[in-house]
Amino acid sequence: MKKNLTLLTTLAAALIISSCAHNKATEQKVENEIKEVPSSQTKSITGTIKEQIAASSLSAEQKEKLMALEEKAHAEHTALTDELERTKVVMIQTVLEPKMSQKEFNILKNKITALDKKRLANGFRNAAEVRKIIAPTATTQDKMIYKAVIENRLRGF
Repeated sequence: MKKNLTLLTTLAAALIISSCAHNKATEQKVENEIKEVPSSQTKSITGTIKEQIAASSLSAEQKEKLMALEEKAHAEHTALTDELERTKVVMIQTVLEPKMSQKEFNILKNKITALDKKRLANGFRNAAEVRKIIAPTATTQDKMIYKAVIENRLRGF
């Protein structure tokens, strides 16, 4: 009996280790597929408010801070959007294929959810930073720039 229990425990451990290795291989496979999607297949919308900032009545210091923040936010947004769109392409191309397992589907689903959540969190962080630079109680023109910057980041442009 003790011998059978030891054998059963050993087999269970081997199965768990094998399963973990398979999950890592599946994750790597999905990551490789995402990386192979060319950027031309991921059409992202980009918008800029740099001209509005430059033409505004904000102080030179405010303009400089907003420009730096916009460039950083745009770069982060572009990188996240590119990865998100490539992941969506893989999901669309493979979701009905017999080769796609439920594990692959779950990995893609979780990755899309996480990237979208991160992109939105970056938009909120950007909104808070803009709020520190331009007070919402500022002039009407400044409020328009504030609104444009926030909308630009939160709506995904």
